[in-house]
Amino acid sequence: MKYIVSFIILCILLTGCSKEEVSKEMQQYQNILNQLKTESIKNKELPCHLEVSLEKSTSGELMYTVTLDEPKEEMYQVQAVFISLKEKENSYPSVGIFDDKLNMIPNQVNHKKNIVKGIVLVGYLNTSKTPKEYHDTFRLYLKYKTKDKKIKTIYYEKKI
Repeated sequence: MKYIVSFIILCILLTGCSKEEVSKEMQQYQNILNQLKTESIKNKELPCHLEVSLEKSTSGELMYTVTLDEPKEEMYQVQAVFISLKEKENSYPSVGIFDDKLNMIPNQVNHKKNIVKGIVLVGYLNTSKTPKEYHDTFRLYLKYKTKDKKIKTIYYEKKI
């Protein structure tokens, strides 16, 4: 009987810890989304190349692919979220919040150290329009540490 009670208490403790950790990440994600939707954005120069492409998916939705690559400076522990201001139903693609933070360093790739050439985010838009017909405003949240360990946060807007 003691073993069963001990097992139940252990399960409750483990479950409680994981829920707390997930809710912290989810809270951070929600805060970022709120900032992206409400911030007045004045585009600054991005520390990397940004490309957005649209294509029709097999399920009939539009799929948008966001590529961040060709870093102009060393970017460590990258976090990014990319949203559509029109899309209200789907979740938005992110990196570094629910998964490992990546590093982008000019002319370097080392997967063991999470140094990547670029980052690709994919999202879906609930519309029947073709890529040529679709127009939207997208916003990017980008946070990273510099070589000097300074934290930079950039909000960027792209209209298509």
